[in-house]
Amino acid sequence: MATIEQHTGEERQGAEDAPHVLVACAAPEALALFAELDRNRVIRAHPAKDEAEALAIARRFELGAAVVDLELGPSAFDLAGRIRLAAGSEALRLAFLGRDAGVAARLAAAQAGASLFLVKPLDRAYLRSAIRQLVAGPGLERPRVLVLEANRSFSAELVRQLGEAGMDAVAIDDPSSLLESLEEHRPALLLAGVALPGPSGLDLCRMLRLAPRWQDLPILLLAAESLRARLGEARRHGRPLALALLDIDHFKRVNDEHGHLVGDGVLLRFGHLLTASFRVEDLRGRWGGEEFLVAFPGETAAATEGILARLLGAFQAIPFTGEQGATFHCTFSGGVAAYPEDGDTPEALLRIADERLYAAKEAGRSRICSTPP
Repeated sequence: MATIEQHTGEERQGAEDAPHVLVACAAPEALALFAELDRNRVIRAHPAKDEAEALAIARRFELGAAVVDLELGPSAFDLAGRIRLAAGSEALRLAFLGRDAGVAARLAAAQAGASLFLVKPLDRAYLRSAIRQLVAGPGLERPRVLVLEANRSFSAELVRQLGEAGMDAVAIDDPSSLLESLEEHRPALLLAGVALPGPSGLDLCRMLRLAPRWQDLPILLLAAESLRARLGEARRHGRPLALALLDIDHFKRVNDEHGHLVGDGVLLRFGHLLTASFRVEDLRGRWGGEEFLVAFPGETAAATEGILARLLGAFQAIPFTGEQGATFHCTFSGGVAAYPEDGDTPEALLRIADERLYAAKEAGRSRICSTPP
């Protein structure tokens, strides 16, 4: 196994200016590359194979950054926070290392305060450049998001919210400039509108998946007008439409007791369940936090309540495993509103669905409410 020297104040003459970097990782192939950076005096690397070693190093050295391998376990994000506390610096620059380059992992890393997400297997040249950037100082770039959306007011608001969440966001409205913008900004995530002038967001996704350079780029599709469009179709054809707001019960408790990485896994599994359980024409998406929105064209409130009751049964049967190995189960509550009896605008239906979601929670959670309380 590759080893990295532990340095004292008298060692390594001529390397005093190299920043100390904690490497909480047990993977030999990754440690070998960090050892190479150490030998080349890019950094002074300090390996730790577990939490105890990591915290001891954080207390002993004035760290310039810390790298945490997600394969250390489900508590890796929490460990990063404890490293910051041990180092006495809430602003300590963090990088996470993992094989999962998906949206959930990257967003969880950003929420944990990371400046960098490194994907295994590591490329030597990329790692050298990325670590130099990580320890560069105050000018360090925040996670970058590229927004492709034709509605400029919507994209401007999205850029503002992403900025408040600690990300650098850039918006473009011309699909023909996408490849050029990707090369210029090198984003960690692409948010693309479904309805665009020219090729649709789905068409662009297919195009990018054919390009080796962008095959692994996480992409989220934005459907800001889809709910309004579904309602317009229901009105034109005289058909009903039901809208539901779903909220995972006691989700904060899941994060507090089992860690944010486990909580993110619960959200991801619920999202997959929504995708697998409904029709192609049904609209579903994350509404915010642990809330999800689903719209059912052609369905009444009563029929939708039955559909969601079956979904609830399937969800609460899924076993989840906490960071300490304990098994637990989750439920959700739901509120349903329907066109035309509850309103004829998205805003009115959302308000009624939210009121009924609150009623379901007040009645004890783990239930669906589709009628006035």
